Amino acid sequence: MSNRRRLRPGPYRLRESATAVAPGATVTIGEAPGAPVASTGGERAELRETVTAALTEAPTSAGGPTVVDLILIEAGWNQAGTRYYPADVLARDIPTVFPAGTHQHWDHPSLSEAVERPERSLSTLTAVLTETPYLAMVEGKQVMRAKARVFSPYAPLLAEMWPHIGVSINADGAGEYGEREGRRGLIVESIDFGKSVDFVTKPGAGGRILSLLESARQTGLREARSFGAWLESRLHLALTQFADDAYGDGRLTRDERIALSNAIGKGLEAWTAVVLERAPQLFKRDLYDEPPQPVTAIVEAATEDVRRALSTVLWATYGGDDRHVWVRDYDAERSVVWYEVTGDDACTTWQEGYQVVGGVASLTGGRVEVVPRMVYTPVRPADPADAGGAETQVVEADRSPTASQAPAVEPGSGPGSPPDTKQTPEEEGVMPELTPEQLREAAEARTKAETERDLALREAAEAKAQRAESDRALARYRALDTARPIATTLLAESDLPPAAQQRVLAGVTGERVPLTEALALDEAAFRTRIGAEIAAEGAYLAQLRESAGEGQVRGAGSTAVTGTAAATPSVDERTRTRAALVESYRARGLSEDAANKAANGRPF
Repeated sequence: MSNRRRLRPGPYRLRESATAVAPGATVTIGEAPGAPVASTGGERAELRETVTAALTEAPTSAGGPTVVDLILIEAGWNQAGTRYYPADVLARDIPTVFPAGTHQHWDHPSLSEAVERPERSLSTLTAVLTETPYLAMVEGKQVMRAKARVFSPYAPLLAEMWPHIGVSINADGAGEYGEREGRRGLIVESIDFGKSVDFVTKPGAGGRILSLLESARQTGLREARSFGAWLESRLHLALTQFADDAYGDGRLTRDERIALSNAIGKGLEAWTAVVLERAPQLFKRDLYDEPPQPVTAIVEAATEDVRRALSTVLWATYGGDDRHVWVRDYDAERSVVWYEVTGDDACTTWQEGYQVVGGVASLTGGRVEVVPRMVYTPVRPADPADAGGAETQVVEADRSPTASQAPAVEPGSGPGSPPDTKQTPEEEGVMPELTPEQLREAAEARTKAETERDLALREAAEAKAQRAESDRALARYRALDTARPIATTLLAESDLPPAAQQRVLAGVTGERVPLTEALALDEAAFRTRIGAEIAAEGAYLAQLRESAGEGQVRGAGSTAVTGTAAATPSVDERTRTRAALVESYRARGLSEDAANKAANGRPF
């Protein structure tokens, strides 16, 4: 008797998706390479077979759309070794279910998206088949081959990502288990309904993108490789996705969605106009070109504008995560700036030239380390006798005066000093008194400089903390990708029913996935946690079955009770079960008190 069983499908047990499916229902098998064989006793399955994206370098053409030459699927066993696709079945059914005009989307829909929006979203529509697939020989293998036209928003992405992505069919089919070429698995006998051919991440069934054709790299595509055009396309994609999601969730009407689409287009036109006016170089710079040396425009700048511009240039040139730069002073006439660099438990002062050409300020080099000194010179003629014969006083950086030292800077040419008239040696030897107003201005200038320095240090620390948090979040997402197959395999090997497996999987693949100090998945701790969760869930289900009277004979013979009552769990068994429940709740993020309360609420 054949094992095809097309008329009465049985229950399915899905190891990859861990979704409970009732008898008689159609099952969706979202297959990844290396996934375990889905145990099925029924007739139909949704076929998602991913193919390798191996794209050769394409020439550039002056016109025409972006076209790719695809291999949809190879005949034979898929890479996971779970399904066999006969060449005659592919040649018969693929041209029918995937004719010219079939949509290609960016990635397969998730389970929730397939239910909420089966028609898919315009924001993920990437390409369309331009010809009906046909059977061909490529590298000695029988394949289904076709060409597709890529839409312009995704053309730059596809041109860049082709070595690392694949193509996957999304279809419904039927088959029976049997043996081909020395292997056993599901032998596909028909592909009955094609949904889409999508671009995905992982290879599965041996096909590939053969090449971008001659017309693929047109002028428009080269323009899209500029940073400005790429950023505009990303903004359009993100805004469109937000609007589509809101429309799919029922928060927007159709008219409102159309109005938002028009607004997005007009808004991006205004955005492009402003960028072209203020930063036109972004539409000339290639996507991966390094930006030019930092410069800051100065047009009839006031003192604070010049200081701010120099701070920006210096920070961009010498600043870093643990190195901070702030301007001490500058001399506009000599075009010299003095600045401090702090970091690595050291603080140094430097002097460097700068220039302003065409309203643009930039550093000119000649950087030397200096010792900061403050020199006081007279601002009006003075009688040497009034100074009591005092010699020139030079105040060092430590503010201790020393006598008979030559000035570090010529009179009238100190940092930020206005030009002075020529003074006699007698005048240079007199140390004038500073007025209260001058003292106040000097104190304010120092306070302001220190405030700017502290603000720069604080902003750098905040940026470093935000970057560390972002790195940790990214590491957690990567750890989840590694942890999910491990959890799926261990759950499939357990005796838990599918619904319980899904509940445990959701609990162990959340935000509390354990990480090592190197921000990688702590696999040992993760496996221990899964084992505790499986044990706790199994104990809980056993208690439910016992409380429901499973395994006890009821209603047979006399109603009189004979013998002993049904055995109850021993004290040790209850203690072990309760400890496993508490550990499971703690692993899910509950505090110790909350975990104990939750365990007490479970019947024993």
